[in-house]
Amino acid sequence: MFMRLSKLISLVSWKIRNLGFLLLCFLYWILRRRADKKGPLKKIVVFQNAKLGDMVCTTPVFRTLKRGLPDIHVCVAGDSVNGLLLEENADVDEYFVAGKSLWRTIFFLRRRRFDAAFLVAPSPDVLAALYLSGVPLVVAPRLVDGGSPYQTQSYRMLLRFVVSVPHHIGRYAPREYLRVLEPIGIVSEDTTKYLGFSLAAKNLVSDFFKDRGIDYAQSLVVGITPSAGNKMKLWPCERFAAVADFLYDRYSAHIIIVGGKNDIKEIQEMVQALKPATPYIVAQDFSIDELKALVSKLSLVIGVDTGIIYIAEAFGVPTIDIVGPVDDADQPPRGEKHAIVKAPRIKAAMGVMNNIPVDISEMIRQSDDITVAMVCKAIEPMISKTASFPRLRI
Repeated sequence: MFMRLSKLISLVSWKIRNLGFLLLCFLYWILRRRADKKGPLKKIVVFQNAKLGDMVCTTPVFRTLKRGLPDIHVCVAGDSVNGLLLEENADVDEYFVAGKSLWRTIFFLRRRRFDAAFLVAPSPDVLAALYLSGVPLVVAPRLVDGGSPYQTQSYRMLLRFVVSVPHHIGRYAPREYLRVLEPIGIVSEDTTKYLGFSLAAKNLVSDFFKDRGIDYAQSLVVGITPSAGNKMKLWPCERFAAVADFLYDRYSAHIIIVGGKNDIKEIQEMVQALKPATPYIVAQDFSIDELKALVSKLSLVIGVDTGIIYIAEAFGVPTIDIVGPVDDADQPPRGEKHAIVKAPRIKAAMGVMNNIPVDISEMIRQSDDITVAMVCKAIEPMISKTASFPRLRI
């Protein structure tokens, strides 16, 4: 009863807060003198408030901006983890950690005097902040072809104050993100992802493999990530262990179990389920910079649809994505280097713009119905092709 009341109070508070910002935007619209940008764009900011994998899928926006406007100053805004992810990215000149304080965000935007702002995913709070900051051009997505809990009534009303572009739900999200650039005359179909890492991280990872007697350039080194930020995507840890056993028994692969401090439970469960004869290495204490360097040296990455899968994609590393309830048309990696494993289903229970659980039992079923045999079947043709794939060795 207390939990329900707490959630209700939180929801009402959130709605009142959004209504307040909507009223402020309306007043600002009445009082402001239009400040359309007349000269060339020199400084822009791109907001992506979603998780790590979504930020990787937004990197084509930064590269496209730099190609279309070589002298542009690109600032990216998001959470602190994504700030670490984008370190060493040549297409990003500045990063702003956008916290929960919208007034702090408004102050930052006003102080930096950006010429344009691009919001790649719906957020009523951020959109209100962008408009109230006085940025001359604000572009935001208008979701079409389906509903989404993120396109609230207040967000739809706020779209009236800015330039909106369609974002088609169910289409490839990285391409849809690029649509925010079309109002400034930049149109691109190139959804190639880009990341970088430091020389220090490269050297640390080289020593990591050397100390363990692994020549990652010549050996089959498979990274397995048994966890995910969104626990609704999880696949049973004992099945990941069975996949690792298969890889060692069939291919004598080096198994690297990859995760972070929030993945301890899943990593331990996977380790406990491994055959005693299957050797493994746990890579758990790496920084984001070091994690990128590590993933770039792997031969193959296997996991549920989570950030490490997208980091691997950005470095040209083949992946096997166990999508579970995730819509494989939405965002998972595409192309001959990437395999998708999913159970039979009429409709995916989760998408990029629809990731709030509606039918939890169906989400669990869509993960549980994926068998070890299905994943192993995807592994065999991928292993035979990995040697022919050009690798990005940074």
